[in-house]
Amino acid sequence: MQYQCHDNEPMYVEKLGILKAITDELDNTCYAIIGDSNANLCDIDNSLFAGHMINFCSENNLKISSCAHLPERSYTYVSERWNTTSWLDHVIASNDFHNSISKINIMYDVSDEDHIPFKVYINSDNIPKLTSSVNNGREKIKWNNMTDNDISKYCMLTERCLHDIHIPTEAVGCRDTQCTNVNHIESINKMYNDIVSSLIQAGEESSQNKKRLYTNKPGWAEYVDSLYDTSREVRHMWVNAGKPRQGPVYDLHVKSKARFKYALRFIKNNENALRKEALAKKLTELNPEAFWREIKTINNCNTPLPSSIEGVSGGKEIVDLWRKHFCDLLNCVSNSSVDMCEYDCDTSYDEIVVTVEEVTNAIKKLDINKACGSDGICSEHIKYADKALVPLLSLCFTSFLLMDFCQSQCCQLYLCQ
Repeated sequence: MQYQCHDNEPMYVEKLGILKAITDELDNTCYAIIGDSNANLCDIDNSLFAGHMINFCSENNLKISSCAHLPERSYTYVSERWNTTSWLDHVIASNDFHNSISKINIMYDVSDEDHIPFKVYINSDNIPKLTSSVNNGREKIKWNNMTDNDISKYCMLTERCLHDIHIPTEAVGCRDTQCTNVNHIESINKMYNDIVSSLIQAGEESSQNKKRLYTNKPGWAEYVDSLYDTSREVRHMWVNAGKPRQGPVYDLHVKSKARFKYALRFIKNNENALRKEALAKKLTELNPEAFWREIKTINNCNTPLPSSIEGVSGGKEIVDLWRKHFCDLLNCVSNSSVDMCEYDCDTSYDEIVVTVEEVTNAIKKLDINKACGSDGICSEHIKYADKALVPLLSLCFTSFLLMDFCQSQCCQLYLCQ
C-alpha cells in the first residue's frame, strides 16, 4: 500500500477499492489479506490511513486478525531515521480464515529495523469444508416494480421453456397407488425440477430490476451515474474476453468497479448532506413542487418506530411479544404431521386426480408480494406464467399424491403452509 501522506490518500482509498473488487470476485469465503497496510493501529488518532483501513474491514465484514491475536503495543516497523516504531503490517481475514488462525507471532529476533516479519499459525481443521451443494443466493425479483411489458415478456419466455419440458408418459400414467418404481419417482422429480428451473430462468431474464441500485439517492447523477455506466461497459468487455484473472483487461475491470463502489459509498455516507444540498438547489431554482416533494420524502424516511405495542415497551420486550404471538399462531394445530399426511389407502385412482380446473382455481387464490418458497418460486412466478404451466402442475401433483410421495422441495412448502 502507498506510503502514508496526504498526497497519497486518494490513491490509498482507490487501492482499498481494488481489494474490495478482488475479494468480491472470489468464489470462496476463506481468504486473507496479509502484508504492509501502512495503517498504524498503534496510534489510530494520528494515523492518516488507519481510519480508512478500519472502515474498509467493517464495511466488508473482515477481521483484523493481527489485532485480535497480538498485544495492543505490538509493532512491525522500526524507523531508524526517527527512532520510532509503528504497527503497519497486518493480517486482514474473512470470518472463516480468522476462525482458523490459532496464533500470530511477530519475529522480533529476526530484524531490528524496517519491517519485521511475523508468522501466522493456521489450524486446518477449522477451515470450512467445501461441498458440492449449491448455495441458492438469488435475490428476490421485485415483481411490483415490473412493467406490463416485463410481465408479458415473462409469460412469453415461460411458454417457450415449458413447451420444451419432457413429459414422462409412463410415470404420469402409472396407476399403482403404492408405486415403488425408482424410475417413475425420478422422472416425476425431474419433471417438477424442470418446471421450477424454467420459471426461475424466465423470471430472471424478464426482470429489469434484479439490482436496482441507489439511483434515487441524492448525488447519484453527479457522482455515480457515469462511473456506473463505465463499470458496466468494462465488465461486458471483461466477460467477452473470457473473464481473465490477470492482464490489462482484468486490471481495468477491477479499477472501474472500485471507483464505482467508492463513489456509491460516498453518496451513501453523505446522504443527508447531499439531500440538503439538493433541497437548497431546488429552492434557489424556484421549484416549489420539487422542493416540497423532497421534504415529504425526508419526513417519511424519519418516521419514528412506535415505542409501545399493545402496552408493551422496550426493544427486548416487544421482540418477546412478537415471538409469543407467532409461536401461538403457528402452533395452533394439534395434529401431528403424520396424522395430517395419512389418507385412506383404499381410495380409488379416480379420486386421486388434481384436475386442471383445481390448479387454475388455486392459482387465482394465490396472494402476491409474499416470500418465495423453498424452491425459489414466488406466487407471481405461477400467476404470471403461460397457461401451459397448469396442465404440467396437474400431472405433477396428481403423481405426487398417487404415488404417495412428495418432491422434496414441494414437501417443505406444503408442510409449512
